[in-house]
Amino acid sequence: MTHLVLSHWAENRKRYMLFFFAMLGLMFFGAICLLISANYSSFCEEGQMGMFMFALYAAGCIFSGTFLGALNHKGKAITFIMQPASVLEKLLCAMFYVIVVFFVVYVITFYLIDIPFVAIANNFKKATYQLEGNYYSEKFTPYQVINLFSAKDNTSKALEIFGIVWYAIFGFWAVQAFYFCGSTYFKKFAFVKTLLASFVLFVFFIMFIVLCFNNKTGDTIFENYFDENPIYNARYYYAGFLICFLKYGLAPILYFISYYHIKEKEV
Repeated sequence: MTHLVLSHWAENRKRYMLFFFAMLGLMFFGAICLLISANYSSFCEEGQMGMFMFALYAAGCIFSGTFLGALNHKGKAITFIMQPASVLEKLLCAMFYVIVVFFVVYVITFYLIDIPFVAIANNFKKATYQLEGNYYSEKFTPYQVINLFSAKDNTSKALEIFGIVWYAIFGFWAVQAFYFCGSTYFKKFAFVKTLLASFVLFVFFIMFIVLCFNNKTGDTIFENYFDENPIYNARYYYAGFLICFLKYGLAPILYFISYYHIKEKEV
């Protein structure tokens, strides 16, 4: 297994390095556009959270959806099939790069961009307060770099941001698994077809939520699920089950399906 991981890195390191620098450059360009268009307010804690999630989903779907692109080309597919490893080992190797390596590299990339731009945004914010005559006083509160791994304090805002980020990360792992599965299922234009399929499924999912989890107040049951005083009825528990399935169950099922699609190609 270790040999397979190292062998894969030796064969694809240039492509992954190019992807890393492309991701870094696009995030840098996006941060500059945000700073110019919306001034320093774009780098508040909520703005950082939005930038983190948008770039995570965009880059992650592209990376996972094209990871096994070699299977759609006869010449490259033969090289993949002839590797001296079982289908399970190949899948685990792919999951290691798609889930672990990508996420670690993405977090590093995000902080490489986020930390200096938050500092720049704070300088602009401080200068604005000084121009208005509000010198560095209690009214000036610098933005904090969001911590993805723990809430910095026990305030409701910090805990809310931390919770939303990790719900988004769990959702991302499910979406990433869907794009990975699509790359093994479709033979031609796999990423485009998976993108269209995800859009159709997203529309049906929204319709399902609206029709099946709507309460008398007009709010969806998911809003009550995250409320301090949720509505404890059957739909509340159905929503809880659905959320747990999307967080913990969907991704393993999709990777399990991918295993059999890869195995079919091997045969």
